Amino acid sequence: MRRTLLSVFVVLISIATFAQSTSPEGLYERGMDAISGAGPSRNDRDALEYFRRSAELGFGPSQVALGYFSKPASSLPAARARPWIGTEKAANQG
Repeated sequence: MRRTLLSVFVVLISIATFAQSTSPEGLYERGMDAISGAGPSRNDRDALEYFRRSAELGFGPSQVALGYFSKPASSLPAARARPWIGTEKAANQG
């Protein structure tokens, strides 16, 4: 019984640690959770911040996401998204 409880505790701690990750991939996942409403709540502003931080660390999918949100109907001002559009950053990284 103790072994099972310890195992469950370790798994929960691991999940919590991953959720707080500041790696580019972790930030991107947190952005996707925020934009889709998974987790605590949907928050576009937080999602864009996670994508921006991840993109600045060189994560290609985040750079693409920021480019996507630069469309006229999106909530990201074009001036903030412009560095991620029309550049070769994401393309050079695959």
